[in-house]
Amino acid sequence: MDKEPHCVDKSLEIQRKENQRKYIERLLEIQKESERFYEKNITFISAGALVLSMTFISSKNMSSMSSPSLLISAWVLFALTLVINLLSHLLSGMHIRKTIKEKKMNDKTEDQEEAKKKHKKRNNIIIRINWFTYGSLVLGIFILIIFCSINLL
Repeated sequence: MDKEPHCVDKSLEIQRKENQRKYIERLLEIQKESERFYEKNITFISAGALVLSMTFISSKNMSSMSSPSLLISAWVLFALTLVINLLSHLLSGMHIRKTIKEKKMNDKTEDQEEAKKKHKKRNNIIIRINWFTYGSLVLGIFILIIFCSINLL
């Protein structure tokens, strides 16, 4: 009789671990999709703001505009956002390939811990770059709004 509760407990534990594994896999899928969405949107927004502002300004007389340095600063920030975002994408791919290579080479427990640390460090670099692109985009939009409010009012 004692074995039955133990078997049930073990079966529940196995089921719990399987559910947890599926949950983590689903979270990773959601994270991947979210990152893809972020990359795509930041590219569309910065490129769109750059092209739209250039198109708008080309229809105006630049010599009559106040504070052209604000406009140029916004353009530089939008271009920087695009370039850094592309760099982030390339680095992410490189980091994934390195992690896979390390995983294939290191199957010892000690080496796995070291590989996890390296992977976490690489992820932190990508996270910082993404925050930088977000900041440069927001700052560019803010500066463009200031420029427009000075010149359109």
